[in-house]
Amino acid sequence: MAKGCSTYVDALTAIEAFRREVKKVCEGAYLRHAKRLLEVMGLDPEECELYDYADDLEDRLAELGVCRSAQSGQYFYIYLQWSEAAEDAAPEIKAFVCLEVYPRKVRDEILGKIQRKKPDCHLKQDVGNGYTLSLEAPVNTCEPTSVAQVFDNLLSEWIDYCESIDGLKLKKRQAQ
Repeated sequence: MAKGCSTYVDALTAIEAFRREVKKVCEGAYLRHAKRLLEVMGLDPEECELYDYADDLEDRLAELGVCRSAQSGQYFYIYLQWSEAAEDAAPEIKAFVCLEVYPRKVRDEILGKIQRKKPDCHLKQDVGNGYTLSLEAPVNTCEPTSVAQVFDNLLSEWIDYCESIDGLKLKKRQAQ
């Protein structure tokens, strides 16, 4: 039992170190792009918080990264997602940049404008009842430095889409 306890504590320590490292990578990407990102989204500077989501074990989905408020009750996320189709399947790991936009009409308006300016747009909208716009890309976990590069690429693409329609003007939309 004593050996099991120390092994459990070692595992918890490793998990916490992993969580801090993922947060550091996601927050670093946000900070590298913050000036242009905030400008094109129409947001004030704000610190990121830890974003940690795990679905029940049946769906085998987890997300870990950072988020920051975008509007009242809405958030901008930068995170890694792990998912498995089945218990014996290899996990699929993706990087995400995601914005919640309420109401749905506003989300659809933003996406429509971007698609008219950028017909090859890779932005996806939530297919369920959600109100999100997101960009995603697969991640090679064998090369940890590539994770930061994937986030940099996604954020550059996000900024390009926002600039194509002269910004999202989220703060102004909130005031309306």
